[in-house]
Amino acid sequence: IVVMGSVSNPRLIGEATMKSFKFNDNIEISSTAFNEKERYDVLKHVFKANGIQLVGTDKEQDKLLHDMAKTLKGFSYMLLKSFTKKTEMIAQERNHKKVTKADMIEAYLRITTGRPATSVIVQHEKELTTKHECGHALTLQVMNDLMKKTNRPWLVPNTVDFITLDPRSYYGGAVYPKTDENSEYSFERMFSEIVCSYGGHSCEKIFYGMDGSYGISGDLQKVTNCAELMVKEMGQGYKTGKISFADDESGLFATEKMREKMEDDFDVITRNALTVSDEIVNVYADFVNQFAEKYSGKVGTGDCIIDGDTFRKELAEWKKSQSVEKQAEFDILDDMILDAIKATKNGKLY
Repeated sequence: IVVMGSVSNPRLIGEATMKSFKFNDNIEISSTAFNEKERYDVLKHVFKANGIQLVGTDKEQDKLLHDMAKTLKGFSYMLLKSFTKKTEMIAQERNHKKVTKADMIEAYLRITTGRPATSVIVQHEKELTTKHECGHALTLQVMNDLMKKTNRPWLVPNTVDFITLDPRSYYGGAVYPKTDENSEYSFERMFSEIVCSYGGHSCEKIFYGMDGSYGISGDLQKVTNCAELMVKEMGQGYKTGKISFADDESGLFATEKMREKMEDDFDVITRNALTVSDEIVNVYADFVNQFAEKYSGKVGTGDCIIDGDTFRKELAEWKKSQSVEKQAEFDILDDMILDAIKATKNGKLY
């Protein structure tokens, strides 16, 4: 009996074991952690087998399960079963006769980060948290919408899965992204990730005059990680070029001249991404205020999850309601972002 596992590369388990004639029987089981369709199938089966009812029509329920299958990436079969039980328990806590998407997201958050914190939060901190998280969601969605306009799907970055404004575990609030029918890590997608990571800082700076805070420390870690990945492993740095330092953790293989090139590439990518983030927040400042006015009172209540579809709908409705002059401003912003991306690819500060 041979039992083996491989995430993505069958060659790692040896050529001999890949020859089926050497065995009487072969059983291949793919993990739900890496298979979205199987996560959907498991969720559908377990909810039905346990008699747990979902809100909405059959079509709406199907969409809900597909959405959650995306969110639950990395969940094993047993963890998915635990998730359905947790969802049922939360729905009962909230006196819901049928499970809602908010119940499901709350179950996901409790499994991955725990319950909301119960500390008292003063009003100005509630507003700051709401605007900070709106900044992340806004910048990501603007970049997503813009890349879709280019009709090059391989450039499209993530989209907003949901926003939570409750403090949990290590964060005061968070925006959870999800892939949007694109698994390619193009320059535009990576650049958009950095723009999104700066979105919270842009809001803190523009609305509160805070040019750096502990609240953005995690965001800056992601900025650095993304920029290093682009330059040191993916060949997306203009000066560094098509060379990888992925296995050079000590930096011994990089000459002083090469390190200077990498630092220049890091600087251009991050500074231009921050400029784009600032400009997005400036142009959409009234929407950020509207978002904060509507949702800041929910911070810390345990009932402050904003679904990505809801966020996109509110953003689209706000944009549609703006004046002709403002619509022109949106177009100018889009052109500016594309110019900034082009400049970054050419190693120039925008």
